[in-house]
Amino acid sequence: MNKVKFCENNFKHGSKEIAERVKNSLEDTTIEVQPCIGYCVECALQPIAKIKEDIILAEDKEDLYNKIKSKTNK
Repeated sequence: MNKVKFCENNFKHGSKEIAERVKNSLEDTTIEVQPCIGYCVECALQPIAKIKEDIILAEDKEDLYNKIKSKTNK
């Protein structure tokens, strides 16, 4: 089971939509929304998520989804 963590402060970059999309479309993957995932500098600048100890940084929300999908399908 993959767990993808999202920072609620990052929702302004479109990660809320991606969290819902991951929840509804990627099998064997759950989401967790936290007040902070500990990467505030990156979080303020671009879409971000965390899988295990790996930080996923993206140019836009679609890029974030594609990177999460690639990382969780390994």
